[in-house]
Amino acid sequence: MNEQLLHLDISKRPDASQTVRVGQGDRSGTTIVADIYDNDVAYSLTGKTVRFLMRLPGGRYYMRDSDCTVSGNRVTYVADEEHMCAIAGYTDSAYFEVAQGATTVASTQRFRIEVLRSALDGTVPGESYDTAIEEAIDNANEAADEARAAAGGTIPLMASNQRGGAKLGDGLAISSEVLSVAPLTTAQIDTVANEGTLTSANVLNGTRLTYLWGKLRAAFAAITHDHEAADINSGTLDVARIPNLSTDKLTSGTLPIARGGTGQDGTSYTEVVANIATAASGCSVTRAFYAQWGKVAQVLLGIECTTAKSFNNSLATMVSGKRPVMPSVLTTTNGTVSVGVTTGGLVQAKSDISAGTTLYVIGTYLLP
Repeated sequence: MNEQLLHLDISKRPDASQTVRVGQGDRSGTTIVADIYDNDVAYSLTGKTVRFLMRLPGGRYYMRDSDCTVSGNRVTYVADEEHMCAIAGYTDSAYFEVAQGATTVASTQRFRIEVLRSALDGTVPGESYDTAIEEAIDNANEAADEARAAAGGTIPLMASNQRGGAKLGDGLAISSEVLSVAPLTTAQIDTVANEGTLTSANVLNGTRLTYLWGKLRAAFAAITHDHEAADINSGTLDVARIPNLSTDKLTSGTLPIARGGTGQDGTSYTEVVANIATAASGCSVTRAFYAQWGKVAQVLLGIECTTAKSFNNSLATMVSGKRPVMPSVLTTTNGTVSVGVTTGGLVQAKSDISAGTTLYVIGTYLLP
């Protein structure tokens, strides 16, 4: 066996001394054994695939063959002389490329191949050869077989050369056989439109496509369309989509103070003294009225002072919930006496009050 050993580096340092000689007419008579290095360090080929590539003498055609075996950093390629030797002469564009999955990760430095002429040189025209195309053709033919079996029709097989590889530049042979597949029926389209399951090898032709389009238009809204207000039943409307409303539309709920309301809903009224105020020492609350409209309150107290009171002396204390948000002045029936109420609810004298004085105080104020 003609085995030729090469030392190739992916650094691609030029080396014109490495030459492989093959002869026209040989059939697997030459084996190229190449040890691959990366700057003189053994380059591991584990988990990688390697392909042999060369430009045929004359530069018009090429060949690529994936029929290589790897072990460690060594590649072994049994030459396909049928395609390698199609044209006699020299080429300096021969090398191995290394792939990781579908990605080429490296290629070696180039080496020379001398194709020795045979007596029959020229009787077979030159052509390119690529095993990747061979695989694509084989896959297409397998798919054609499956389609033909499923449809009961026929489709043409693609032409290939003696080893099964495609001849680049050759047209694919098309036979007179025609693939015949029945179209989908409207009933089958209705099954899919109604969320049913359909198993069929039938195809969608123009007539059924028109029918399907009508189904789609009925099932889905157009990209640009309008809705009635009654159609909106979820989500949050943008402020710009809310119309201006008259206040007479507000028939329930609580309008907050920030929007001009009281912050509360409804009114309350009581004349129960214990629910309005408690008397301070030296006084008694003889009568009381309290009315409330939201945050607005009005109070009337009848107070008898059995002892004299001076400035800021307490007369009574408003119960919790009926106290003002800010200190307020209460009007008295005695024009010489002033009374105020604090945020803590203390009803206080703001002038001297004699013992035995009876006062009626009334005031309107805001609640917290």
